[in-house]
Amino acid sequence: MPITTFSLWKRFHRFLKPYLGTFVCAILFGTLATGLSLLPPALSRVMFDVAFTTKNSSLFVTLMLALCVLALLRFALGAVNDLLELYLSEEVSLKITQNLFAKLAHLPLSFVQLVLKDHESSPLSTKFWPQPEDCTPKESFKLFAL
Repeated sequence: MPITTFSLWKRFHRFLKPYLGTFVCAILFGTLATGLSLLPPALSRVMFDVAFTTKNSSLFVTLMLALCVLALLRFALGAVNDLLELYLSEEVSLKITQNLFAKLAHLPLSFVQLVLKDHESSPLSTKFWPQPEDCTPKESFKLFAL
């Protein structure tokens, strides 16, 4: 059965629920930054069609300042949006990882032994995970120093 977007949302909603306000703020800042990117073409059209043809220097300067302010505002909103998204992704992934390790900690020891036994019988296990008995004492220390 394929996982739909809604079923995935329901599954991970419990991890995002404590950060719902931050999530809404991130969506709001992203939408505002995107909406502000629609204004510069309209201001540029007014600048070229009205300010240049009528040689109105005060309108030209005002429109140039408005374009600069819009660029700074879009940058600030984008930066805040990026920070909020980074915070959310880190916090949610931390909660998911904590939940995973909590569930793994409650598994019986026989399950862990079964997984380790399957790992040892794999032909690729020595390629990716060098065994301590195959190494010199100095190399064995490096394995555990990671």
